[in-house]
Amino acid sequence: MWRMGNTFGAFCLTLLESPPKRAKTSVNDNTMGRREGLRPKRAKREASAAADAATADADGGDDRTHVEQAQVVKDGDAGVVRTAKQLWKTADVKAWRAAEDGYEAAINAVATKKKKKHHRLLELDAWMWTDLRPAAMKRDKPHVTKPELEKIMEWKITRGKFRPLMRLVKQNDEQLVIDCSTAALAAMPNVEKAINHLTKLKGVGPATASAVLAPLDPRAPFMSDEAMLAIPSCQPIDYKLRNYLHFVKHIQAKAKELGNGWTCERVGRALWAKHYNPEAEA
Repeated sequence: MWRMGNTFGAFCLTLLESPPKRAKTSVNDNTMGRREGLRPKRAKREASAAADAATADADGGDDRTHVEQAQVVKDGDAGVVRTAKQLWKTADVKAWRAAEDGYEAAINAVATKKKKKHHRLLELDAWMWTDLRPAAMKRDKPHVTKPELEKIMEWKITRGKFRPLMRLVKQNDEQLVIDCSTAALAAMPNVEKAINHLTKLKGVGPATASAVLAPLDPRAPFMSDEAMLAIPSCQPIDYKLRNYLHFVKHIQAKAKELGNGWTCERVGRALWAKHYNPEAEA
């Protein structure tokens, strides 16, 4: 009896000292990268980036689910969104002009949050809206070059949400970039045809295509999350061509309503600025 008690005690002690066995995990768990020597969080980030790149390659590079888009404005920013929506509902030119005039303060506010990329974002933004158009339009056939397309993409993913698209953009042939952008600018004011020409390029979806067109032809507004969040009928946000054309239709109507030289890009720019600089008042 004493011997059995000792044996049972030793067995219990062994159980207490032995580390618990880990449950088996699926490939979707945080442990999916351990066999490659990656830390869980790093493995998850790399798997996510690879999935994003695969999606971008398949559909043009800009399509995101409306769930991801809804995360652009967090709960703490709800007041900002309402302010932009209020601006959208009014035809008060003074209010719109004040919002547009607040763009510099807005881009500085966004740049400040970028920390290491603060100065780079300001440089890219100035280049986009000041230098790109003169350079592109002075050519015999207006177009953008591959280095300019890469710079536009850098601006887009620096000002907005990072997406692993630069790798795809860099894979484009220089002449193809010239040909597609030449055809796109020649197709204006047919926005749909212009976008279709540009989305033949790798890593370029409707949103990036609109980023190419907006500085060169203000009839094609940039498809920013912030501008679309201000327009109720543009939600849920989905970066498909049909959604961009719907967005353009509403922006065109607002530009016509405001009159006095208001273009589609000016309307989109004012909405973006109001989102980040709600204090701008007439």
